[in-house]
Amino acid sequence: MNKFYKFGVICSIIGFFFIFLIFIFKLAHPNPLFNIFSALGLLFIFLSIPLVIISTIFDFFHMAKQKDCLGCIIFTILILINIIFFASKYFFR
Repeated sequence: MNKFYKFGVICSIIGFFFIFLIFIFKLAHPNPLFNIFSALGLLFIFLSIPLVIISTIFDFFHMAKQKDCLGCIIFTILILINIIFFASKYFFR
């Protein structure tokens, strides 16, 4: 685990905590705390996504440096499966 992954996980936990506060205090739209907590929660959650992706890319390069061919091949196949799945779902309807 590198720094990007740890910071990404911390950001997602903070984001889910803000969303959880909305449910705990039963906040709804006219309440200004709802707007603040929902915006902060979504901000932290969406901030964590690129951080985890960057961490995964660093892990891939680390595997390539160590010449872990099997890990790189499995990782590349999983990425290709995800790209094909999402491309077929959204672009080839």
